[in-house]
Amino acid sequence: MELQEFFSTSSLDHHPPLLSSPSPSSCCHAMLSGPPRSGKSSLLFQFAYNKVLAEQSAAVIFICRRHSFEYSPPYLAEGIDPASQVWERVHLKYVSDDEDLRNFFAAFHLQRVLPRAVIVDDFSTFFNGWKYLEQSSEPRAREKAMVKTLALCHDAINYANCKSAPATPCKLLISDTHTGNEPQLLYIYRRWLTNIYVIKALDSASFILSSYTGRDKEAGGPGAEYTIEQHLKLTSLHKASQ
Repeated sequence: MELQEFFSTSSLDHHPPLLSSPSPSSCCHAMLSGPPRSGKSSLLFQFAYNKVLAEQSAAVIFICRRHSFEYSPPYLAEGIDPASQVWERVHLKYVSDDEDLRNFFAAFHLQRVLPRAVIVDDFSTFFNGWKYLEQSSEPRAREKAMVKTLALCHDAINYANCKSAPATPCKLLISDTHTGNEPQLLYIYRRWLTNIYVIKALDSASFILSSYTGRDKEAGGPGAEYTIEQHLKLTSLHKASQ
């Protein structure tokens, strides 16, 4: 995956291209992590739109909580028609907890048409149920459930890619929220996800998205600055420093 895939293709015309990323076959599993209200859902939704726009028969499955999606819907890039027929190929899948999520991926091979991408918004929030909060809960039960779910996600995407042409792989993209300087539970996510992207707040409405490689290597990589107000707007792209 590339940073450009999270933004409107028309907005990219006004910015110089970034350095190329690894080949698609090595970047099929990724995570986007950022602080609260940093536009994560909007970036994921734009990614889904770009995917179905680029390929006439492509479909994307967008997994989320109904309440969260309806209470705080994603911002679209300026110029994108919310009534466009393109959105008919972005299929919303509402799930309520981690068990629902695992059931979906366990039955993924029964999908009549395999998607070009599966997106899971706010992944870790599906693991906040009472069974993980009780003091009598099995030690590290939440982490174990997350690992089990990510393993099913991984297997499902690999199955789709076995059935797909190498040039059009199915991609897994999840988002998560962190409040510190870096994503949480990295020791879990890095086992299953090839690329990790992080969002840093510049102010209340401006942010920068970049690839995360660790605290000591974070600076110097390519980045994309954007704003979230009435629309998702790309303001600048930065190439990696040499």
